[in-house]
Amino acid sequence: MMRYGLKKANQKLSALEYGVKTEGVLINISKDTTQTVNGRHPWFLEYEFKTDSGKLITATKTGAWNSSNRYRRPNDKLWVVFLQGNPEISAIWPPVD
Repeated sequence: MMRYGLKKANQKLSALEYGVKTEGVLINISKDTTQTVNGRHPWFLEYEFKTDSGKLITATKTGAWNSSNRYRRPNDKLWVVFLQGNPEISAIWPPVD
């Protein structure tokens, strides 16, 4: 399980470091009630973006703990970075915590 977590984290870091930027849109935001730390739940963000070839990708960000995420709404624009060779690996820019 730890190896899987590290692999996913390294993929996100690769997208942030080497990724191609594009505009994305937030399609869903909600509290992730499957996780609780100190009585708080993280945010779950689902977003879409198009690659250079026009392929539409849907991705998620889980574990966003910052309370300012409560001000985000579906259809909000955001920046996304993705790996050119593997657009399934992406991250929101600036990073969401």
